[in-house]
Order: sequence, then C-alpha cells, then structure tokens
Amino acid sequence: MTRAEQDGQRFIDQVRPLFERQDSEALLAVLSRDWPNDVLVSLLNCGGTDAAKAALVCLSLTGTMRESRPMVWKLADRDRSIAAFAEHAIWSVWFRAGGAPANFQLRRAVKRIDQGAPLPAIRILNGVLARAGRFAEAYHQRAAACFLVNRLAQAIRDCRAALRFNPFHFSAMTFLGHCYAVQGKPGKAVMMYEAALHVHPRYPQARQAVACVRRSAIVSPSLRRPARRFDPEYT
Repeated sequence: MTRAEQDGQRFIDQVRPLFERQDSEALLAVLSRDWPNDVLVSLLNCGGTDAAKAALVCLSLTGTMRESRPMVWKLADRDRSIAAFAEHAIWSVWFRAGGAPANFQLRRAVKRIDQGAPLPAIRILNGVLARAGRFAEAYHQRAAACFLVNRLAQAIRDCRAALRFNPFHFSAMTFLGHCYAVQGKPGKAVMMYEAALHVHPRYPQARQAVACVRRSAIVSPSLRRPARRFDPEYT
C-alpha cells in the first residue's frame, strides 16, 4: 500500500464512525484539527474510491472557491459515483461563496425561482449583488431568472459576470448557450454547450441542449429551469 493509500485509509477509519453517527459537530472538529482542506484535496487522488468520496463530502462542508477547482477535475472521473459526489460538493461551495448574509438571500431567491416567481428573485439578487459584487452564483441565478422572463440581454451579461468570477461554472456556460439559442444563434449556442461539457462531461442540461439545438435551434422549455444543487445518495 502506498503512502497516499495509507493516508486515505487512516482518513476513512477516522471519519466513518462520525458519518455513521451523523455527528456533524464532531466531524467538523476532526477536520479542523487533522484534515485541513489542502489535505482533503490531496485525498481526491489517493487511489481509494471511498476516501475520495468521503473527502468530497467533507469538502462540501468546509471547502472554499480555492478548493472548487481541483474538485472540478473529478467531474470527468471514470467512476460516475465520484463525479456525482464532486458535483454535489462543487454546488455546495459555490452556493456559500458570498458570505453568510448573501448566502441566505441567495437561498431565498432560489426558492422564489423554484416557486415560479422569477421577478421577486431578481429583486432579491439585485440586493445581493449590490453588496457582494463578486458572488458568481448570485450572477448565475439572476441570469437564470432573467432568462425565464425573456430578459436575454441581462441574462447574457450575468452569465458572463458569473464566468468572470468562476470560469468553471458549467451551468452559466449552459445558460449562455440557451440565450444564444433563443436569439437564433445556434453556432454560438453549441459552442457554449460544448464548453460546459468540456468542464462537466456528464452535465445533462448541456448534453440535452446541444442535441436539441443541433436539431432545431430551439431550447426545450424543460431545459430552461435554473440549475439546482445536486444531492447524490451517500452509500
């Protein structure tokens, strides 16, 4: 067993009982003391599937935008379950990257979008971005809300802002593709969908949309919904 594999096994032995007890307070204490984020990132490539999955679960709790980049590479992992855990962890990090007050308001806005009320969501997100102007996820969600009410120019600006602050945001790339498709620019739409798939090869919204645009240059209404955090079942 290599040193990396030994570290992965030691990590699993330490955190598994905490997962089983669902003791999040003790888990966070152990992570703070023994497993900082840079070490968790190293465990993503330790050679152990269980250790990689557990590290991704822990990074979903403690990770920052700095750690989201190495997690993005796991979206292309040959093991689909690791890719699913990576997506969950990435969304968790992206959704809390604005600081506590902005994160709270972002969740309010996403709830309004899910309830079919994009205009109130836009108003909430306007306030978020007035105070947290580098919060990529707030731009992304406002782009999604603007897209739903056909404010395409604003949606395009917000997608570009999201990508300026988070160049790996595969969903912002996808929504930018949607905007171009609705504008009758299928070539630019396909380019953005393919960019999203380069980051996240299994991203279903981009995979379905690129096929749809290649057939008809029209985005199906079912693909216009804003992205949600992905919650895999932890087994």
